[in-house]
Order: sequence, then structure tokens, then C-alpha cells
Amino acid sequence: MGRPEKPPTESSDNRRGSPPSLARSTLWRVATRIALVVLVATAFSYWHVRSGIEEQALAGLERYVAERRVRESVPLVDAEKSLAMLARQYEKALPEAGSETSFDDLFVEQEDGTWRTRRTLFTRDWVSGFVGKNADVDAETRRALTAAVDVVRRFGPSWPGRFANGYVLTPDQAVVMVWPGHDWALGGSDWEIFGKLALMREASGSGGVVVSGRRDAEPAKETRWSGLYYDYAVRQWVVSVTRPVVVDGRHVASVGHDLMLQDLIERTVTSDIEGAYNLLFDSDGNLIAHPRFMEAIQARGGALPVGETDDGHLKTLFSLAAEVGRPGGLVEVPGQDEYLAVSHLDGPGWHLLTVFPKNLIASEAVNMAYIVFGLGFAALLLELTILSGVLRGQIGEPLKALVRTADRTRAGNVSHDEILGELDTGRSDEIGTLARAFKDMLDELERRETALAGGNAELSRLNLKLRHELGERKRAESELQRHRELNALLDSIDYGVLFLDADLKSRLANDAYRRMWQTAPDYYDQRRTLREDMEESRRRGLYTVSEADWPEYLDERIDRIRAGPFGPEELHLSNGRIMEYECTALHDGGRMLTYYDITDLKRAQANLRIHLEGMESSMDGMALLDHQGRYLYVNYAHARAYGYEREAMIGLSWRALYDAEELARFDEEIVPVIHTRGRWRGEATGRRQGGQTFPQDLSLAATENGGLVCVVRDISERKARERALDQALQRAEESNAAKTRFLAAMSHELRTPLNAIIGFSRIVSRKTEGVIPERQSDNLAKIQTSAEHLLKLINEILDISKIEAGRMDVAFIPYAPLGVADECLRLIEPMVQPGVALRCDCVCDMPHATGDAAKVRQILMNLLANAARCTLSGEICIAVERDGERLRFAVMDTGIGIAPEAQATIFEEFARLDGAARTGTEGTGLGLPISRRLARLMGGDITVRSEPGEGSTFTLDLPFASRSGNVAPAGSAPTRAVGT
Repeated sequence: MGRPEKPPTESSDNRRGSPPSLARSTLWRVATRIALVVLVATAFSYWHVRSGIEEQALAGLERYVAERRVRESVPLVDAEKSLAMLARQYEKALPEAGSETSFDDLFVEQEDGTWRTRRTLFTRDWVSGFVGKNADVDAETRRALTAAVDVVRRFGPSWPGRFANGYVLTPDQAVVMVWPGHDWALGGSDWEIFGKLALMREASGSGGVVVSGRRDAEPAKETRWSGLYYDYAVRQWVVSVTRPVVVDGRHVASVGHDLMLQDLIERTVTSDIEGAYNLLFDSDGNLIAHPRFMEAIQARGGALPVGETDDGHLKTLFSLAAEVGRPGGLVEVPGQDEYLAVSHLDGPGWHLLTVFPKNLIASEAVNMAYIVFGLGFAALLLELTILSGVLRGQIGEPLKALVRTADRTRAGNVSHDEILGELDTGRSDEIGTLARAFKDMLDELERRETALAGGNAELSRLNLKLRHELGERKRAESELQRHRELNALLDSIDYGVLFLDADLKSRLANDAYRRMWQTAPDYYDQRRTLREDMEESRRRGLYTVSEADWPEYLDERIDRIRAGPFGPEELHLSNGRIMEYECTALHDGGRMLTYYDITDLKRAQANLRIHLEGMESSMDGMALLDHQGRYLYVNYAHARAYGYEREAMIGLSWRALYDAEELARFDEEIVPVIHTRGRWRGEATGRRQGGQTFPQDLSLAATENGGLVCVVRDISERKARERALDQALQRAEESNAAKTRFLAAMSHELRTPLNAIIGFSRIVSRKTEGVIPERQSDNLAKIQTSAEHLLKLINEILDISKIEAGRMDVAFIPYAPLGVADECLRLIEPMVQPGVALRCDCVCDMPHATGDAAKVRQILMNLLANAARCTLSGEICIAVERDGERLRFAVMDTGIGIAPEAQATIFEEFARLDGAARTGTEGTGLGLPISRRLARLMGGDITVRSEPGEGSTFTLDLPFASRSGNVAPAGSAPTRAVGT
């Protein structure tokens, strides 16, 4: 058409590469509408199917929990029925029990005071029995235990497979049990058996461990179940059920079974329904079984309170379970997408819960919806295929012809008639209208191209001018960038730089210079003369020059800078800073002034001079050595210690100052420590210049350059004093040993006549009772009391002497802390004033400790005796606890208390309290000192906390497994208790 050919533009290429398709958009709109219909049909199918599946699932869940309740309750109900029969049989057997001889055939008294069944009884019938050492084994107890053996022997063969064991438990620490394969009452220690008895009594309703038997305890009225606990003897979860045996309104015994619940717990935490889970509560809100909390449940002994889990979901489940009245109830959990099925187990009344998520129902409904959606999607694809063929022929091909015509028009290599040859302008539809509009557009474009051709020459001229201006601008920006880089470089250094031109006007000042002279950031935005700059600094008070001398100083300074370069000079400012500045000449006649802040360097030099003066004045020898061990510096004290002149030691090796034996010690012991740790300190033997050796304290430290810092002190005089002290100490120890032997001999010699006096006074008092006058009888009593008091004092003095002489042995054997505390309470009971209560506060399952039980008993008896003397009302309590590897006994009373000023002296020998004398009794003042020394001998201590009028607390702290002191034989007799 005569138009110049134009290169294809980016926009035309994009249109030709991916032109918009009317057929495709039409096809998309149709597909969207059909897909919407398919989705609505799928949603309707989903909700319809889900409602039916939900009804079936909930009905099946109700049947499931009902069957679980019946299945899990069978062994629990069977245990209650078995105990009812066993209680009736025991009531019948009790009146017909055997005589004394039959009990002795079954039980044997042990050395520790307990009674246990004979081994043959367990071998033959799996029967074992135990009677505590504090129980009263009278005729009634013998008859009750004989009847218990008879009943469990007859009915024991029917229990295996149903229950773990069966037992008869009496109120006075006695039990008879059938447990196949477990000689429980024969092989266990008394404390292990007491621990099991505590669980049995918990089930029977009689409380914790009974220390002394009581036959009149209030019996439980019905069958009782214990909490779940883990029996380590059989490594099983166990629950105990007991039933009381009441004869004539009196609780004579309890019968019981232990049930192994490992299978029940495993069935609980393992659900039969995929996706659901089970859990087990007791009626008090304790979690017994849960798939996620089994470790926490075992750590809490078989029951984890819901409140301690901090799990709000668990609390909701328990409250819903308590509200559901009927077994097999089904409720929806509020706020959770799940159902809860509740089942109450017969017997202990536990709640067996099944949590059923609703999404299990939704998953089946979703599968059905997928099928409906798939069928609809297949139909959609078929309809779209047919519609696509129609749209391609009627719309797609005519539009493609129109696009090709537009591309050929853009290329400009064909005539106007050739371009319009492919268009069907005769169609009466929208395609024909579009073709006619396209023809009119081409005519208008041809007219406009003719008009634009005339303006191309002017546009080319303006383009050349613009290129030139852009080149100049780039060169200016490059120069500006180099200036910025120079400024950034100067601002990064830590010393001040000021550039001046040939007229001494400022050209550039970096940040460090502005900080040194305290100028504003914009001060050098205007060019300043050197005179103006110095005047501004003087105005800020930085110069130390007086007003009168300032003009002369200013002119001289400017003349020197104008004259040429000069070396570094110091300048002291009024703010205490010290500057070192110099002037450098530039090639264009300008000057560069550089300022270094050397204030810190000057201070460091001053500090170094002070340190050197301190080293010179030190009485200890100090020296610096290089990496080869040669002296670089020594002070006068160092040179004097080795007998050298100070100058003669410079360059000398330190090895010349020690003999061969000491050098070998250095190489083997000292030098490796310095290499690894960087320093060493200790004693050595040096050699003076004349050859004499002397002891020394030596400190060596490695420096960063491989050298050493050496400090030496001559300790010849100190060693002489130490030898004199050692000799004096040896003489004192010999004197002390002689004193101890004398006290021991005298104590023995004094105890013999005192024992005779005590014995004969008792004989005379008994023989003359009612014969001699009452006054003479009182005199005999005073003689006996005074002799016993004197004997106690002699025994305590002997204990003090043995401890000081190191002859007090400490045993290392196992003992029961709770048993020792209980025994001391029983022994101290006669000393307690009427109306004062005795109490033991301790846990019943504490394991055995290791140590000297006799000395622990002696200390506790002394503390309890002091409490009994000082307490007229209230109570005396002994508490036992274990804290990690420490064992603590606390003796607490509500007595008169101890004043703060007296608490510092009560552990001293023969120290007594005035308050104790007012109670009517008086100690010797040696009990507490002996007790504290015994405690420390065993690796512990005794502390006191007291308030006057409110009572006192003495705490004995010992290692739980003590190894202090010498190990005494296990059967050694305990030291007798003493009092203050």
C-alpha cells in the first residue's frame, strides 16, 4: 500500500501469540453453570446420606458400649459374689477354729518379733501369713488366723484364673493369703508387707497403716474397692476389693481379692472402633486409663486427678459422665465435634467412656458425594466436547481470519485489497459487522501515517540533542559519586582530617575532626578560613591560651601551616584531651591537617609507670621472661631473693636458678600445667647465687607472646614457724590423748562404785519399804536419784572423750527411719507430762536408709527427752522426710521455747537453760553437744528454730546413704541415749 515496513511491536506479538478466544470464553461460561448444578446435586446427596449413616453409627455405638459394660463388669461382679461367700464361710469357721497347738503348727515366731506361716504350708497349698511384731497374739487372734488358714485353703483352688489372690485381714496387723507362685508374707520384709497392708486397709476402709492393733475399729458397712495401683511384685495394674466380716456387731476381719486389670486397661486404651478412643474414670474424678496419659497415671500411683491435667476437654468429659444416669447413655460433647458414650462398670462404679468423633460419619458421606460428583463431572465433559465443536466452526475460524488480517496489516508488505480479501464483509451477523468496522479502521490508519511521516525528521534532531545532554549529566554524576566515596572513606577513619586550599580555606572536614573540635554538622557547608575555624574553637573554650596571648598564638599557628609541612606536635585542649597533629603539603598548594587523639595512650603510659613503680616497691620478687625463658625485667626484690645484682639477671635463663632435681619436677609437673591452663602456683625450692637453697612460693603465668610472668616469695621464715607449730601441735595432741585416757579410766573407776551405790540403795529401799520412817525413805530416794544423775554425767563425759579421741565407731547398715522414730516415741512416752500428745508425722512407704541406727536413736531420744522436760501442755511431734539424698528428722514441741541469745550456746558443753529448770527437771548440759558431734560424725548436723513461749523445732539432717566414719560390726550394741 506504499507504507514503509515497520518492525513488529511487542504488543502485536503478544496479540498474535495468545489472542483472546470468544469460543473459549463462551465455553467457560457454559461449563461454570453446569458445574454449579453438579455441585448442588452433590451437596444434597452428601447431607441425605450422612443423616442415614449417622443414625446407624449411633445405634451401633450404643450397642457397643452396652456390650463393653457387661463384659468388663463380669470379673468385678464375680469378685464381689466370691467375697460374700468367703465372708459367710469365715463366719462359720471362726467358732470351730483349732486350739493353741493347731496355731503353732501353722505359724512360727521370727527373731524380729513377727509371726509367719511355715514354708511347708506355702509349698503345699500356696498359703502364706504374717503377724506384725506389735500385735497381741492372744487366744482370739490365734483362733481368727487358724480359721483364716482353713478357709483360704479350702476355697483357694477355685480362684486362679479369676482373681490374683484371696486373703483374710485382721485389724491387728495380721493377714493370711493364697497367692499361687508368690510367697508374699514369707519373703518380704515387714515394711514391704506393711505397705501392702496399707493398700488392703485402704480398700477395707480402716485407713492407713495401723502401728498397734485395735480390735474395736469401726468396720466398713459394705464391699469396698481400692484405687488402682501398680503392684511391682507381679508388674501388673491391680485393684483390691474387700468385704468386712462382722460377728455380733464387731469387726473381726476383712476378706479380699486382688484383681489384675492389665487386660482391662489395654482394652481401654486400644479401641475396637477405628478413629474412636476409650478412657476410664473413677467416681472421684481420677483418670485411671487414657491412651495419652498412661505414663502420668503410673507416676501418680494409678490415679491422675483430672484437675491436675490442665486439660479442659477431660474435665468436660468427666462432668458429662457424672450427669448421664443410665448405663450406655449417649451425649453430644458441647463445643466438640464428637459424641460421648458412657458406661458405668458394676462393682467399683468406674465410668467407662468412649469418645466417637463425628468426622468418622462424615468420611463415609464424603465418599458417596465423591461418586455423585464424579458422574456429574463426566457428563459435563461430554457436553463441553459437543459445544466446543460447534463454537470452533461458527465463531473461532472467522475470528482467526480477522486476526491474520490484522497481522498482515501491521507488517505492511501487502496491498489494501489483499488485506481485505480474507474478510467476509457480506455476513449479516456480528462477525460481518466486525469485518466492515475493521475495513473503515484501515482507511483511517493510512491517512494518519501520511501525516506522521513529516514529523519524523524533527523528532530525530531532538533525539540527538537529548543524547548529548544525557552524556554530560552522566559525567557530572560520576564526579559526584567519587566525591561521596572520598567522604565516606574519610568518615570511616578514627582520626581527624581537614583539607585546606592554597588560601587556607576549608575544602573538606571528616566526622572525626568535627567531633574532636565539637563543631556542628552543617558548619562546613560554607567554606571557612583557617582563622575562622580556630576562632570558633576558641569561642567553645577548647584552647588553653589566654586572651592576651591569643592573637600572637593565632598568627604564629597560621604562618607555620602556610609555611609548609611539619612533624607531629602535641596540643593540649581544655577538656583534658591531648591531640597529636601534623601538617602535610598538597600538590595544588593546599594543606592537609591530621589530628590524632592520644589521650588514652598517655593515660596508659602513666598507668604503666605506676605499675612499674608498684612492682619495684613490692616485697615479692617480680619478673618478666621471654619465650625462651630469659629474664627481660626483674625488680630489686626478685634479684635480692636469688642473691644477684639486678643487671646481672637480665638475659639469664631461669633454669640457672634451680638444681637438677627441681628442674626435673618443673619439666614433669609444672610446665605441662602452664601449657594447658596458662598458669601455675605452688611451692618450689630455689637456689641462690652462692649455691644455698631456700623454699619459696612461686606463681607463674603465661603471656600472649609465649613469655612468663614470675612472682617469687621467700618463705624460709614461714616454714620455720610451721615446723615449730607442728611440734607444738604434736605435744598438745599427746597431752589430749593422755587426758582422754585419764577420763576413760576415771569414768570406769567411778562407775563401778556408783553402780554399787545405786544397786544397794534400791535394795535398801525395797527391803525397808514401810519399816523406816518416811523421811529416811525420802533420803534413800535422793541418794539413788543423785547417783543416777552422776552416772549419766560420767557416761556423757566418756562419750565426749571417745569422740574427741576419734574412737567412736559409726556403723554402716540398713535401717528403717520410720521404725526408729516410732520406737523413740514409745520409749519417751513415760517421760511426757499428762495432757501432752505424742504424734508421728511421716509417710508410710519410705525405703530403708543406710547408717548407724543406734546413734540416730540416741540423738532422737535426747531431743525428745529435752522436749518432754520443757513441754507442759500441747503436743510433741516427730516428722520424718526424705529430700533427695538427704534424710531429715524434725522434733517439734509446743513448750517454753528458747531465747535468741541462748540459741547460740545450747550446743556448748555444760550449757543449760533457765527455762528448763523451771519445769522441775534439770539436764547435765552435755546431751545436745554430744548429739551434734554424733550427727557431724555421720556426715550430718543438728539445727534449731525456736520462739520463746511458742515451742522449738530441732532438725537432724543426715545423708540417706551414709558412709561417714568407721564401719562398725552390724550387730554392735547401740549407744544408750542421754539427755540435757
